[in-house]
Amino acid sequence: MSEEENTKNARAFIEAILKKDVEKMLTCFQDDATVQTPDGTFKGKDQLRRLFTAEMQFPSVKVTDYGIVLMFKGNLGIFEFDQEASYQGKKFKVHGASIGEMKDGKFQSMRNYYDRLSIAKQVVTGWMATRAVNSLVNGMEKPFRQ
Repeated sequence: MSEEENTKNARAFIEAILKKDVEKMLTCFQDDATVQTPDGTFKGKDQLRRLFTAEMQFPSVKVTDYGIVLMFKGNLGIFEFDQEASYQGKKFKVHGASIGEMKDGKFQSMRNYYDRLSIAKQVVTGWMATRAVNSLVNGMEKPFRQ
């Protein structure tokens, strides 16, 4: 497939995300495709359906192009984005990137990168949970502040 066709098919996947159309999302992937996220590795349509269904449970998902937007070089593409959603009534925004490899115009593999700790910092509630997240963040950032 050409880079233009790969870009078009990747855009169809992004549009399906915004419509929360899991079945349309699945049509953008090979039957044995693999998706890696901070939540784990998912292989095959059944596991991808489980992943996408879980991800679509977040109310008001919004994905915005960021930076290099969507770019393909041959069958390898990258999409940089901002994602907004809410978790238990608290809104969050996270920056991320997806790297995908196409085969015959469908994703064969995809690797998604975003900072789950950033999300936790935005949605944490309660004294104990807030303290735990802040303690972890402060411990990890301490070497950079010295």
